[in-house]
Amino acid sequence: LTLDPHWKDAELDEMFRLSGMEVDENPIDELFMEKPDLGFADVGGMVANADYVILAIPITPSTAGLVDGALLAAMKRSAVLINVGRGGLVDSGALHQALTEGIIRGACLDVVHSEPLPADDPLWRAPNLLITPHCASETPLYMVRVGEVWLENLRRFRAGETMRNLVSR
Repeated sequence: LTLDPHWKDAELDEMFRLSGMEVDENPIDELFMEKPDLGFADVGGMVANADYVILAIPITPSTAGLVDGALLAAMKRSAVLINVGRGGLVDSGALHQALTEGIIRGACLDVVHSEPLPADDPLWRAPNLLITPHCASETPLYMVRVGEVWLENLRRFRAGETMRNLVSR
């Protein structure tokens, strides 16, 4: 699990550690902007031992189609894929095949390649797939946090400083 220290929460950090998760406190800005390919060179190796693979990253040239057939095949058969990032991160055909053939145990998608997902899309019939209505970001503090980031970025913009959470420059 990678945490952005801007959003670090001691209680969540402790909960993740107690559940056996490794917590990486590298800043998201550094991971995805200054070194956009950091972590993606050996993503297959990273997911090989994971029980849950959680995607909460933006679409960039480095991340589009990141989860393809090869990456799904690298995951444990008991693993679950969770995507709360962007639909284009996952090759939906490869995911459908992986679920149908039991290559992974299951998946939960809060975002899909085409929203709303067409009624005839094969994903609706995939076994062990939960599709939610693009609502993962709706938490009690979401708007407060968005407002804090927006105000901080306004301050940084006026000061000529680099803004937080940039997706592309």
